[in-house]
Amino acid sequence: MYGLLLGALLAGLKLVQYYFFSYRIESEFYTSFIAVFFLAMGLWAGSRWLSALWSSSGATPSELAAKTEEMKSMQERYKVAPIRWGMTLMEIFPVGLIITIINAWLLKKEHQTN
Repeated sequence: MYGLLLGALLAGLKLVQYYFFSYRIESEFYTSFIAVFFLAMGLWAGSRWLSALWSSSGATPSELAAKTEEMKSMQERYKVAPIRWGMTLMEIFPVGLIITIINAWLLKKEHQTN
């Protein structure tokens, strides 16, 4: 659903750019606008989904308050730069390592055939 909406929005913005702003506004503006729009949509949808999940889980108000406090403490820890960098590295590093290994294997294979 988001993919179709993104495609339609991009096509619409490209048409507007072509007809009105071809030489005045860069395409980076449109890309930034779409990125911010989908970020806002994701945050909104995620908060609605999470609140619906919590309310339908049958958790008591004290359990919900404890979970909220846990999330607030995580938010406070995330403000500390080394912790934030470590979390970001944990997200990115495995993917980068796998891509690097695959590329090295492909380049080695190509070099051996030449």
